[in-house]
Amino acid sequence: MPGRRFAPVRRAAFSRSNSGDTSGGRFVAAASDDAPRGDFEKDRGVPSSAASSPATSNSLLVRARNHDQEAWRLIDQLYAPLVQKWCRLRYIAAFDALDIGQEVFRAVHRKLADFRKERPTDRFRSWLKTIAINKIHDYWRKRGREMPNCEPETVKYVAEGNPPSTGHGEIDDERAELALLLRRALAMIERDFQERTWTAFWAVVLDERPVGEVAAQLGTTPNAVSLAKSRVMTRLKDVFGELLEGWTDD
Repeated sequence: MPGRRFAPVRRAAFSRSNSGDTSGGRFVAAASDDAPRGDFEKDRGVPSSAASSPATSNSLLVRARNHDQEAWRLIDQLYAPLVQKWCRLRYIAAFDALDIGQEVFRAVHRKLADFRKERPTDRFRSWLKTIAINKIHDYWRKRGREMPNCEPETVKYVAEGNPPSTGHGEIDDERAELALLLRRALAMIERDFQERTWTAFWAVVLDERPVGEVAAQLGTTPNAVSLAKSRVMTRLKDVFGELLEGWTDD
């Protein structure tokens, strides 16, 4: 049945072997003999109706601007791995990357009121990346001044805000960035669901398996599998909303 899909992100980008992330998703296993048949059990912390829960229905950005500490925690937790990736792709050591990450989020806390989504192309992720790259430039400018044995051309290049990069087209890979955010977001909400709900969602949405096939393997009905998918997708939208730019309706 039609629903939201991760349109611009390749399915392979979510596999554990590619991501190195073992906290989200799991592969479908055959239903055990003692597994409940028919509809799935009620999931933890998830409303039974399709309506958004009051705690998560408002925009995280709006809540953060209103000094909601839980909203800030979710934003920091969602984006920290992406900021670390931006640092790693520019040859910054892990220890220094953590310091830069703290500087980035301090700046976000100070400047969030300045972010405005006035055009469809205005994205929080892009705004955050600008802040992160500026901090990374500051880091390399400082190192340039502290590396007297470097060639003068290299010091000048770094001081002008041109840090080294991998040169493999990874730095501005929008699909890879979105895939990382989605993996992180899924890991953050997984605990809200029963294992069978999550297994059904993962198989249908990310492994792109037919609903009927997944239902037969789990010993349940196609309607129950579709409902499981809907619960997870609704929760993802409720919690993170516009922060996951790039996932669209079929």
